[in-house]
Amino acid sequence: MSGINDRPSSGPLEIVKGEVMDYVQTRFQPSAVALYGSRVAGYAKADSDYDILVVIPEFKDVKYIYTSTGDDRMLSILAVDEEQLVMDAKWAKLGEFVVGRLLNPYIPLKGKRILEDISGTYRKRVMLEELRDLYEHYERLILYMNMPYEFFLFSKLKKRATIYRPVLYSYVKTYNHENYQLNVRRASEGFRDAAKALEADHLGIAMENGFTVQQDVLHMLRSSQFKKNIKFIERAIRQYVTHGLSGSVGLDIIIKETVSKIRRASDMGVLPEYLENPYSLLTLKVGYLINRDDWLSALANHEGFNDREVTKKQLGRFYSTATLYILDRGQKKFIVKDFGDTLQIKWYILGALNRSVKTFSISPISRLSNEYVGSLRLKDIGIMTPNILAVSVRSKILVRESIDGELLTDTIMRYMASGEGGEVIGNVARIFATCHNASMSIGDTKPENMIKKDREIYLIDLEQFKDDAPMSDKCWDVAEFVYFSLALAKDRKRTSEFLDIFSNLYLEYGDTEILKGAANSKFVLPFRTVINPNNLSYFQKEVSSHFIG
Repeated sequence: MSGINDRPSSGPLEIVKGEVMDYVQTRFQPSAVALYGSRVAGYAKADSDYDILVVIPEFKDVKYIYTSTGDDRMLSILAVDEEQLVMDAKWAKLGEFVVGRLLNPYIPLKGKRILEDISGTYRKRVMLEELRDLYEHYERLILYMNMPYEFFLFSKLKKRATIYRPVLYSYVKTYNHENYQLNVRRASEGFRDAAKALEADHLGIAMENGFTVQQDVLHMLRSSQFKKNIKFIERAIRQYVTHGLSGSVGLDIIIKETVSKIRRASDMGVLPEYLENPYSLLTLKVGYLINRDDWLSALANHEGFNDREVTKKQLGRFYSTATLYILDRGQKKFIVKDFGDTLQIKWYILGALNRSVKTFSISPISRLSNEYVGSLRLKDIGIMTPNILAVSVRSKILVRESIDGELLTDTIMRYMASGEGGEVIGNVARIFATCHNASMSIGDTKPENMIKKDREIYLIDLEQFKDDAPMSDKCWDVAEFVYFSLALAKDRKRTSEFLDIFSNLYLEYGDTEILKGAANSKFVLPFRTVINPNNLSYFQKEVSSHFIG
């Protein structure tokens, strides 16, 4: 637990153990006592107070008591009822005004086990709240995220400083360059213990230097943003109320504290990156997680290329999210997919028109996380997807490698004209069957969303990907690919051959019920605006004949 085996960095511990403990023991008969603050963290000055937390059974109160030792050492004693402190740890009953002292390094002087249990309860709740916030920000990307224990510490400290700005001084001094390693190690030990408790609940894996979540944790993390904001405001109010009620001190002490806070604010220095932006501590298992506004400069610095000469080329149709970036005079190429809000209109329209056929992900972060997760999940089962280079949730972009190959649209057009390349159709059918057998759906299977390179086929659009996909989404994968492919034919003569190749290869690996479902008339509706009605009617009959028999 934090700081248990470490002595204070300044000031004799004997002062606290001797005269002060006698005073505390005689007046309060506490169940637990802890030393915290500057004397423990290593930034105390000669006249700094000794900050002492006193936990008292049946106290029914929270009080600040300022007193001094016989040699005029000032003591700042925060006395709290034990039950209220436990409730502060579990539910922020006191706005975390008291239990927050145990977030940073402390030394137990009495009741070590009590303090460990309370601190552990608090840290476990902090981790769950931080995971919930991460899910709201990153959605399923958190399944592939490495979360160092100091992230949970600094993210929570930043939130506490947002509620009560004066504490920022102590945070900066506690975790400045001189004290960083020792104090982070002390504070992180408690989060490592809390992570083990979460691991026991099957919510993640506690590693030596950080935490990763498991699939089962996602359902716990979905909560109303409004409710979360209400809790944040409520917590802030409770902290200020508790602070006010605890401060039964004289005017001279109030003046001293006010002057001290003003002086400390001017002496604080530059806010470290890990306190200013704790998300900068997070990493992804695959790809560089960018947490700066200028994503291109961040990527250039990370990858070691020059970002000053940039050529951009829009790919696909006008609504496409993909742009080719060419840098270093053609030496560096990559694709940037922009999931920004202005592009949502496409999915709103499709969702409204095709509500009975398929539900579409709309929000930028949902589509971005689908793309990321889908790419990695499909790779795991042997389906080719471009390598992911970087992700920026802040800019709503995903950066992936550029695949030099032929769009499957061109391959299928050539097949429809000459019969050349029929094996590609069979390869697509095998890919679909492999994906569906793994309970996944691709989501947007137009031929233009696939690239043929040598003998491999790469899926390059996965923003509507689903795992644990329902049967109807798998049927949609088949129907969308088939109807868009047939629409590329100049005449109808290869329709039957195309459907024979696809259905035979799909049935060799996949489920006949999916093909039958794809022939359902409801899957024809979305294509009425893009395929000639007479051709569409003919295609529908042919699909039914080949897929149902």
